Amino acid sequence: MSEALSVYLDGRYAGRYERTTAGRVGFTYDAAYAERRGATPLSMSLPFGARLPPRAVDAYFSGLIPEGADALEQIRRTHGLRTSADAFSVLRHIGRDAPGAVQVLPESEEADDDARAQGDVTELSAEELRGLMSDLGSGTGTTPAALQGRWSLPGAQRKAALHRLASGAWGIPRDSTPTTHILKPAIPGFAHHDVNEFLTMRAAAALGLDAARTDVLDLGDDLSVLVSHRYDRLEVDGRWRRLHQEDLCQALSVMPARKYQDQGGPGIAQAADLLSEFEYPAEAAAARSRFFDAVVFNVAAWATDAHAKNFSVMLRGNGQQLAPLYDLATYAPYGGGPQAERSAMKVGDEYRLSAIGRRHLQKAARRLQVDADLADARIDRIRDGITAAYDAAAAELADHPTLVAAAHGIVDAVHVKAVERGWATARTRIDLSGPDDTST
Repeated sequence: MSEALSVYLDGRYAGRYERTTAGRVGFTYDAAYAERRGATPLSMSLPFGARLPPRAVDAYFSGLIPEGADALEQIRRTHGLRTSADAFSVLRHIGRDAPGAVQVLPESEEADDDARAQGDVTELSAEELRGLMSDLGSGTGTTPAALQGRWSLPGAQRKAALHRLASGAWGIPRDSTPTTHILKPAIPGFAHHDVNEFLTMRAAAALGLDAARTDVLDLGDDLSVLVSHRYDRLEVDGRWRRLHQEDLCQALSVMPARKYQDQGGPGIAQAADLLSEFEYPAEAAAARSRFFDAVVFNVAAWATDAHAKNFSVMLRGNGQQLAPLYDLATYAPYGGGPQAERSAMKVGDEYRLSAIGRRHLQKAARRLQVDADLADARIDRIRDGITAAYDAAAAELADHPTLVAAAHGIVDAVHVKAVERGWATARTRIDLSGPDDTST
């Protein structure tokens, strides 16, 4: 005996996700879907026409749900799950809006991702939005609004997926209207992490990296949240589409718990091999080059959490592209202990950010098949420009005086690290008036 859920990609029925009474999971593509011209597979690890190993199926669907034990326990209590909050049980209840183009629904429901199924969005009042963000930030997640959403987001950090209405208001979809933004309050224990992520994402963009668009939403009374525009959502002629993506753990059949390389997860070598499997050589080369830029940036920015789940691949038909960067943040303001300077992926033969130098980065470049001269140029551009890029990002917060002090501290911490590594000269203050004035 088994039970099954229906899986849709951008509203089109793609197959059945099954679980036996013994807990073994499987996925079977719908024959009509798989035979469609230009059909997109669920994952690079789950190709059409091949036997789909339970390990790959489990890794893919487990990568769609939250990782934190507290978040999973909240889901278990909210939906009355009698067993542990495994991927199948969780997605039965909150799989209507998942990462990429995926929707996972009970077989009694349909995705029907067409115009008539969009537009049923419950608008949140300012008070409801603030309550939702406050509770998420505190770790409770028990407000009515928090319990009504049927979205699933992976990762350890608490966050909410909402739909931004044309009026600018925020809302929770009740039908197949996709969520359009991800809102993340600061992480408890990491002061102003929302500002940190905004600055780091904007700094990456300033240095020429493809990073997801982000904003900071100031809700007043010392509550602000990071707003990330979903790059896996696209509005076409007034209708929202879901674009398919998966993270590197899903693509490599690695469970989320093993996302860090030192815990058995993927490193640069595995990423390089995966990107080289892209259908089109030009896209593969571009992806490897962009991945190298991200490696250099994470070292320069002291970003310690760039594990395999924080890189994703966009899938369309039989083609692939490296997705825009997301979840970038510097650990420089927080300090403390050896983990504070440990890279999530080994660079060359080194984990310690304080020890990763040009030769380590060049070794990574060779593994990613990036030309040595181009790699040197990108190393110089990113390392030498890191502090100016953070300054430029901080200047964007000039209209948010309550956030400027936090931005000062974060930018200053990054600058101190750059000085220690010899990429910048010391200064006594930070000018947030613009990107070109970094004088003392």
